[in-house]
This record gives sequence, structure tokens and C-alpha cells, in this order.
Amino acid sequence: MFTSTTELRDYLAKSAKVFQRVGLLIKAIEALEKSPIDNVYRIEKLVDELQKAVVSLPLDDENKRRVESWLSARSSRLQADKDELRRAFGIKLEGFLKEQGFELKGQYPQLKAGLYTIEVDFDKAQTNIWYGPKQELMGRAKLSPSEVAKQVERTHKGLTGRPLNEESFLKKLHEAYLRTLSKMGRKEGEHAPILHVLAEYVFLEQDKKFYTDPRREHFKGYSRAFFSYDLYRLRQRRLLGKELSLVVATRADTVRRERFLWVPTDDKGNGTVYAYLYFREVT
Repeated sequence: MFTSTTELRDYLAKSAKVFQRVGLLIKAIEALEKSPIDNVYRIEKLVDELQKAVVSLPLDDENKRRVESWLSARSSRLQADKDELRRAFGIKLEGFLKEQGFELKGQYPQLKAGLYTIEVDFDKAQTNIWYGPKQELMGRAKLSPSEVAKQVERTHKGLTGRPLNEESFLKKLHEAYLRTLSKMGRKEGEHAPILHVLAEYVFLEQDKKFYTDPRREHFKGYSRAFFSYDLYRLRQRRLLGKELSLVVATRADTVRRERFLWVPTDDKGNGTVYAYLYFREVT
């Protein structure tokens, strides 16, 4: 029973807003249902919101049963769509990646495509794109075969599309190696921790703008993945009578990420973990 006109007006206004909200949610669900498999998790989120919204609807018993029946049917269909997504996701993804020149291998939750591991999380409706066997996280994508394929393509172009001047890279790497040894009190020819060398190399990559004003926006990044891939594609390994060599990591070295670096041995995702590098004399 309403005791005032203001209370009645507020009640009607609130009810109108709820009806409007419900209508918009149903419209959004209807649009997504044109591709239910690709949008199953987005639909699920909207259905959850709808279930919460209809609680506030001023419905009689008959219409309330109708709404509850629709929501129950939709929930059952969502589970069927999830099952279909699990079945079809890999098949569709394989087709998209094949167009890009990748061969998809592996089983859920970890699929392999060339240099990359695609970690599939059906519960969170997302995928993580890793470089190598879950070595470096390169990006994320929603649980859509086309979106995952696009993310893999972007990642691959960003990694492999960079120019590499082998002579310049080797010279800077040698200088970074010498700097690392100097800080450790070691002599040339001895082993240097590979990630310490990377840190020195990054600073050698900076231009004058950074050293004049070392702000974040002037810093030129160079990731572990970039370093790893550049070491892999480097064919010229000799410089002024010295040759670059990498030292395989022991089990103890692989306990902490700052002590090792995975480097591929081919484009199929095989590779080796290294802990040190050095330049040795060659004749």
C-alpha cells in the first residue's frame, strides 16, 4: 500500500528502469545468439545479470513462471554451447592458424603452434599466448578461435619482423659480456650469467635521448623473448677471433627465472635452456 503520491511515483519509475534494463539485456543476448558458440561466455554473463535483474520485476505468478522457464532453458542451452565450444574450439583454431602457416598440436589445456604455447582456460574464457614452453607471456585473448589466431599472428610478427644486423648485435653483445665480467671481477673467456649480459645489452641499445633525460618514455625496451629469438636466428657467431658460446643450464639454474633463458633450436618450438654465455678464442 502506497501512502503518498511520491512513493507511488518512485515505485513506478524504479519499475520502469528495471523493465528497461531487462529489455536491453534480452536484446543483447538475442544479438549474441546469432553466433552462440563464439559468444557463449558473454551470453552467460548477460544471463547472470538478467537473473539478478528480474528479481526486482513486479510480475504476477504466471509471468514470473514464464521468465523462470526461459532462464532455465537458456541455462541448459549455455551448457550445451560450452560443450560444443570445447569440441569445436581446437578444430576452428587449427583452421585459422593453418592459414598463417602454423601447425596446431597438443591437447587441452596447452596447445602448440610453432614457437608458441596456447594455454586454454575454459573456466575463465580466455587464453594465454606464451613464447616457447610457457617461458614468456606474450599476450592474452578471449576464448574465440579467430581472436586467438589474430593474437598469435600479431605476436609472431612483432617477434620475427624486427630487423637484425648480426654484426652490430654481436659487437654489442660482446661489449655487454665484457661489462658483466668487469662487474663480477672475472676475465674474458670466463662464463657470464646470460641474464646479466642481457641487462647490460639493453643499456647499450639506448640512444642519446635516454642518457640525456632517462625518463621511461625515452627507454627502448628489449625483452627476454626478443633476446632469445635473436640468439636463435644469429648465424654469425664469430667476432675478431672470438666465438659466442652458450652454456646449458643445470637443474639448479632453472629454479629461478633470473638465472636462465630458453632459446629455440627450430621454428617448431623445440629449444634449450641456457644459464651462461661467453666468447672463446678461435683460430
